[in-house]
Amino acid sequence: MTNGPGKLTIALAIDKSLSGILVTSHESEIVIVDNKMEFEIGSSCRIGVKKDLEQKLRFYITSNRFVSR
Repeated sequence: MTNGPGKLTIALAIDKSLSGILVTSHESEIVIVDNKMEFEIGSSCRIGVKKDLEQKLRFYITSNRFVSR
């Protein structure tokens, strides 16, 4: 369930109730953890979008089996 932003937010139970919560604050309800994994970031044009086609606005972990092709 991670082959798109909508499916990812559903899988992580992210909804509008989290809107406005700062993730950079030490007192935040949301914690971002650095797991020290090393990986290569790839980029491509967005899929199914008719505008901004020449700009690479889609970023993903290369060789990740959960990334749509």
